[in-house]
Amino acid sequence: DRLKTPPRNFVFLGDTKGDMQTAGNANMLAVGAPWGFRSRDELQRHGAKLLIEHPHELIDVFRSDAAYPV
Repeated sequence: DRLKTPPRNFVFLGDTKGDMQTAGNANMLAVGAPWGFRSRDELQRHGAKLLIEHPHELIDVFRSDAAYPV
């Protein structure tokens, strides 16, 4: 509320089932990092909307419409 920005405009980067579920529950964009604890498949099964292979790919996420759904 203090930021006056809806949760859907936030990106939640994570590498676990719990991270993906937390992002979904908060209505944030769940971005999976498969170089961490879980595989691509597992992150997708638990709600990852995007997967990135390297941290520098976050720049493209922030520049894309995916990070700012209407």
